[in-house]
Amino acid sequence: MLRTVSRAGYALLEIATLGLFALSMRFTLRTHGRQRLVELLTAVGFGLLLEQGDIAIFGSYTYNPLFFLRIGAVPIAIALVWALVITSSMFMSDAIGVPPRIAPFSDAIFTILLDLSVDAIAIRQGLWHWNIPLDQGFFGVPAGNYYGWLFVAFGFSAWTRLVRRSHRRSAPWFQWLVPLPAYLTLLAAFVPFIVVQDSFFGGRGGGFPPLLLTLASFGSVTARQLMRSRGTLPSPWSLSLLPRLAVHLYFLATGVLLGVFERLPVLLGPALAMLILELSLHGTASRLRLHAAPVGEAPKRRTSLRSTLSIPGIVMVLVLSRTLNLCASALFASVTLLVSNPTVGLLAHALPRWGRSSTAIAEPSPDAAVSQQTRF
Repeated sequence: MLRTVSRAGYALLEIATLGLFALSMRFTLRTHGRQRLVELLTAVGFGLLLEQGDIAIFGSYTYNPLFFLRIGAVPIAIALVWALVITSSMFMSDAIGVPPRIAPFSDAIFTILLDLSVDAIAIRQGLWHWNIPLDQGFFGVPAGNYYGWLFVAFGFSAWTRLVRRSHRRSAPWFQWLVPLPAYLTLLAAFVPFIVVQDSFFGGRGGGFPPLLLTLASFGSVTARQLMRSRGTLPSPWSLSLLPRLAVHLYFLATGVLLGVFERLPVLLGPALAMLILELSLHGTASRLRLHAAPVGEAPKRRTSLRSTLSIPGIVMVLVLSRTLNLCASALFASVTLLVSNPTVGLLAHALPRWGRSSTAIAEPSPDAAVSQQTRF
């Protein structure tokens, strides 16, 4: 029987999240100005909108009732984490020097680095619950969830960067409207995914091939920009990036303390791989900067840059993630076809769920009935 987060643990988690968000607000205003602060605040609204909208329309997931602070059915801490993750991903793309028109793709990849490491752990802590068994999808996490994370970040980033490029004095006011078109972008992106998933991959538990294709496309664009970049990232414990490090470390720590890794050691691999990749991005950016051409000199050939990177860490770990997802999809394919229920509405199959419960969650046997699961 897996242990879950206690009532006091939820209180500490929410207090820590509120404190980290307050520090981020202060840091953002003082170092990046009012426009970036407005972006951070609208990202909170976006997180509330996408969560509340999905829950109200489809009702296919619920958050753990042990969360104290809520707006409707959505814990405030979840919306704050959404804002911190999305805006920190955008900061990374800006610091590295990714062109604004390409940045939404890299923002999406930097965002999903966190979800690839935490989601399968979070559902075993009871933070939220999915409507597929723990032996379907990627260790209980449906493909639509990961697909959703990509387009949550992509949509908000694309519309926010469009507002940035407007160069109008009223740009901060336009930014307050961004959550609506960003959410519509997410819903529109799901249409082809849902059609392919339900037509060819057995509904809710399937859909990994189209996810892997999308992830490979976004990843290749990001890797190419990293290889061309001359930018650099601050230390991972700087306030701009500290929320990301905190998320990684929280789920690694609770995975150990609550017995998740003891019961399912394979989950430790993706969690560590994503953290190592996150940290390696700082070294990659530094190496790129070292090989930038001095003033007055011609840039070095691209082959020289590639040789300094060897096999870029980001490509290696993305391939690892896609391989893990593909293996999980193949392993559970037969179970998916037998257990999945195609009668649920099309959008309800794939929209990202972040639902939760307070009971301890036991790893089911292959014959277990559908159990609920969770997400952060």
